[in-house]
Amino acid sequence: MPNTDIVNVLRRRRRANRAFTLVEVAFSLVVLAMMAFMVAACCPMITRVAASSNYYAQAAFIAQHKIEQIRSAQFTNAVTSSKFDDAGSPPDASNYTWLSANKIVDTGQTTAPYTFTTVDNLVGTTTNPSFFPQGTVGTITITADQNATKCLSKSTNCNVVDVTVVITWPSMGVGVTNSYTAVSKMASVPH
Repeated sequence: MPNTDIVNVLRRRRRANRAFTLVEVAFSLVVLAMMAFMVAACCPMITRVAASSNYYAQAAFIAQHKIEQIRSAQFTNAVTSSKFDDAGSPPDASNYTWLSANKIVDTGQTTAPYTFTTVDNLVGTTTNPSFFPQGTVGTITITADQNATKCLSKSTNCNVVDVTVVITWPSMGVGVTNSYTAVSKMASVPH
């Protein structure tokens, strides 16, 4: 009778030297291919999420820039109490003339909300590309704040307006849009 220790050692060596069968290799390649397809399927989604995040960041920057443009061009001094109507709303024509003259909105508009697409290259051309896709629109609306008619205790002749800037751009989905809104209060105090 052979020595069982020697037989066990030989069996172990045979198992250690044994290679993979063709079925095992084929199965592992199928599993590897499925994993590669799952990773590849996630790439477009990751790209869309990254682009959407970049659009929101850029829209926030542009909206804040518009508010600062209005503030630095001294909109509060341009809209005096004499330019407000009986309801406390600033008239559209004087706002548009002022915004257009300061290159804050596009030309050729008559009523609010005032749009800007070309003035800041919001939507580019073939020679001057933009960050945003075609169909992007920026709007500015100026309304009177009815709850703050007297902004300073010393001034009875002051007006507070809400300046709303909205950037809207088309999403990757059909018929879906994204938007970013920034609102700021500005007071006009006659000197």
